[in-house]
Amino acid sequence: MLYMAHGRLEEAVQHYRHALRLDPYHFKAMTNLGTALAASGQLEKAIPYFRAVVKLKPANADVQANLGIALQRQGQHQQAEIHLRRALQIDPHHQKARHEMQK
Repeated sequence: MLYMAHGRLEEAVQHYRHALRLDPYHFKAMTNLGTALAASGQLEKAIPYFRAVVKLKPANADVQANLGIALQRQGQHQQAEIHLRRALQIDPHHQKARHEMQK
């Protein structure tokens, strides 16, 4: 997480991948890997991690929003809307999901 905070995304990605080799279902490592990949412009690689996290924690608004935002940026608007709406159903005040829906 410190690597991400300091903009060292490639190093963060390497560490998150290592963490997932140790525990393939580690929720935070999977979420953070998707976030680091998305932040480095690798949405096509981030989306599968976000999808996996949604399967693990479908009732988590942040997880739904992350997937929705990534899909939106990939031009997959219908799929994005599904996940953004789910995020808002879980948390009607979710700022990232609300902001993305207004675009």
